[in-house]
Amino acid sequence: MKSRQSFSVTLVTSVALATASAADLRDLPVVSAGEPRAFFFRQSEGLARSGRMPFEQWEKMFLRLDGIMGKTLDEEVPGTQAPNIPFFTRFKQAHPKQAALLHFNGNSRDPRWECGEFFAGHWLYFNGCHVTADVPAQPGEYVLPVENPDLFRVSMGRYGDKNEDIGLCALGADGKPDWKQSEQLELLAVDVKAKTLRVKRGAFGTAPRAFAAGKAYVAAHMTEGPWGKKSNLLWLYNYSTRCPRDAKGRTCSDVLVADIAQRFLPGGALAAFDGLEFDVLHFHPLGGQRGRQADADADGMADSAVFDGVNAYGIGVYEFCRQLRAKLGPDRLIMADGHSPRGQRSFAILNGIESEGWPHLGDPEIVDWSGGLNRHEFWRRNAAQPALSYINHKFMEPRKTAKDDERMIQSPLNITRLVMAGGLFTDSAFTYCILPPKSGRYHIGIYDELNMGAANRLHWLGSPLAPPVHLALRTPDLFGGKVAQRLRPEQAKIETCDDGRTLKFTAPKPAAENLTLMMPAVALPEGDLFVHFRIKAEPMKGYPSAIPRLAWVGWRHAGDLMQQPPLATGMTLSGQKDEPIRAETGTSFRPANPVSLAGESHHAYGVHPPYRNTKGSVFWETMAAIPAEKPRLTFFSGLTDKAKGKSDGVGLKVEVRRDNGAEEVLSLLHREKQWVARSADLSRWAGQTVRLRFTTDPGPAGNTVADHTFWGDVRVESGTGAAPAPEKLALTPQRIMTWANAEWFESGFYFRGLGSRAVDLTFEFEGSESVHLAGLTAHAAPDAIARDYERGVVLANPSTQPFAFDLAKLFPNARLRRLQGSPEQDPKTNDGSLAGATVSVGPRDALFLVKE
Repeated sequence: MKSRQSFSVTLVTSVALATASAADLRDLPVVSAGEPRAFFFRQSEGLARSGRMPFEQWEKMFLRLDGIMGKTLDEEVPGTQAPNIPFFTRFKQAHPKQAALLHFNGNSRDPRWECGEFFAGHWLYFNGCHVTADVPAQPGEYVLPVENPDLFRVSMGRYGDKNEDIGLCALGADGKPDWKQSEQLELLAVDVKAKTLRVKRGAFGTAPRAFAAGKAYVAAHMTEGPWGKKSNLLWLYNYSTRCPRDAKGRTCSDVLVADIAQRFLPGGALAAFDGLEFDVLHFHPLGGQRGRQADADADGMADSAVFDGVNAYGIGVYEFCRQLRAKLGPDRLIMADGHSPRGQRSFAILNGIESEGWPHLGDPEIVDWSGGLNRHEFWRRNAAQPALSYINHKFMEPRKTAKDDERMIQSPLNITRLVMAGGLFTDSAFTYCILPPKSGRYHIGIYDELNMGAANRLHWLGSPLAPPVHLALRTPDLFGGKVAQRLRPEQAKIETCDDGRTLKFTAPKPAAENLTLMMPAVALPEGDLFVHFRIKAEPMKGYPSAIPRLAWVGWRHAGDLMQQPPLATGMTLSGQKDEPIRAETGTSFRPANPVSLAGESHHAYGVHPPYRNTKGSVFWETMAAIPAEKPRLTFFSGLTDKAKGKSDGVGLKVEVRRDNGAEEVLSLLHREKQWVARSADLSRWAGQTVRLRFTTDPGPAGNTVADHTFWGDVRVESGTGAAPAPEKLALTPQRIMTWANAEWFESGFYFRGLGSRAVDLTFEFEGSESVHLAGLTAHAAPDAIARDYERGVVLANPSTQPFAFDLAKLFPNARLRRLQGSPEQDPKTNDGSLAGATVSVGPRDALFLVKE
């Protein structure tokens, strides 16, 4: 420990002697140069930390693109700070035009690393319980009697080899946790039967304190990781606007902003850096499980950081980013993850996003092509200037067990080119964890498309000359301009504006959670579907006006009610109103495809009614277009045959829900531990679009033991013959997201290979405030895209079939040639040959052509 402290002093001194501030951001090629723009990712961090490579060799390796990004602090990976700050700082000072960027966990940090200014209430905890006996101020191991030991976990974490860290505090005069009187504990064991926790007292630099029986409270930290076998559990920051304040009146965000800013400002250890990227900075806190959720206001009750329907955590993240921008000013790049709807929404504050994997980490087939384009294009239009979003090219294979190592999927070069094209169409930079084949003396190669192959010329495409061209928009509109007539308005009010060119959707009632609409039975010719519109939306009440709303377009085979997530899920406790599912009640809803019972399988939703200290029912809802002739509802119901205990059956009910009440479709008691076919007549609602609610309760006796219930293959059909449930298409998404704010934004939604069956299109908008759509069209064509640049063109084909691009029509004055690529990569595609009047691009591929 002494030698490490001594080294730390030397490090700070050396950095303090060279505190050149970051370059003007617009002078950085990664921000302002021609396309493509690219930089090296965390390989720079790993090689610096390893000590296996002298600086001069490391420097030459990473000078070949536009900069480097990596960890230089110990918030997540111990042993990073001491070697990496000198390497990165020296690199930046020697090469001012190279970007030097910090990769920093925005969600959490290792409690062993520089937490002195944070107080116990600044961390996010699960809901906890009371301590049931006096606790002396005693160091060492201790057996702690608690009210509910089920709230604590051992053998958890990413590798299943960690125990939770927990906080112990006094209860205040109001009976709520008082984290100003607290200590931290390491959990060693849980004895559920004895209702005790074996712990190590006074952990993480705290001192053991005395607590009185019934006047003390214990809760588990919300954590993530460890992100590496040598790393630790990371404690989640409490970004909520309800976060407790320390003795100086500071929230967690206040302390974290000061902590980061002092490192980047003059005299700080990171003063030479150009900015930072927040990894995993979410808009929502991580979810709970088995009776636990976030307790964001530290009152001892689970709340998931939602108060009066408003996400206080998401607003807190936005405010944190606003505070940090105010501290750092406009001359530092600040970015954060944005490849998921769960990501932060700090638009106009951050310079852009990282897509960790594009479209996202688990999408190696580029299924969510349009979602990726929508996210990056919205950020391009709504980021703080100068805008810089980037794609981190990587895909990971899900781990089957906690002990499995996560494995990176090696993407074929056609997919890599398609991902690069997606970035270029949204003016995004590119970095990569999936490495190209080694070429030359450096073991980290460069993709041919980034440096023009054998020509080895960065930024060779130059600036774009025009926006990307979606060729599908040049094909006939399936709607023929008649949109309002096709939309079913039962779940939203529809008005037409601008002589019918614009549609305005408003909620049927103020309390609506989301706006939802359906366009039933859209007939498709064989092939793909591309939906396109412009959108703008009022901000959600209770949120800063700059925070945008989510919007989704989805599809399902006509009549299939389970191909998309339900429009709503919830629970109804006995004698109370409907409310969102709360994990502490034991209520659950989950997709569970497929489910096998007694040798028969069906696609299903799994549910369980409330059972922890309460009773009630659980429900899910969806919209359904009821056929005009002989309509009926068909489904399968089942109870699990694997649960411990014996269920006495569950009550199942289906209703048509309207603003003025409910109309019952079916009600029954299911007892069988197998699938049972069910059906109900829907003639009363023939020709209507209705909202169906599917409810599960514990049955007339109220016994909730082992009530693990399944709803399988739920469909609406016409006639007397049973229609087979269509298979889910593997290479097309069920729904695609975009963002919407007060400015018009063009969005596309590409669905591959839907075939010739009729489909229902669904439109869902977060919140109940009004939404405007203009130019809504649909096209039976792939979303092939072309874009013109100063010194080349980029063509992309996201479909599963080859696509012929008419170069003579698209670029009539250009003479185009393929890249001359390296022999180690794809010399067949990049063979240096002239391109003819047309060129065919293969399935899920892109082609980069040079102008002569």
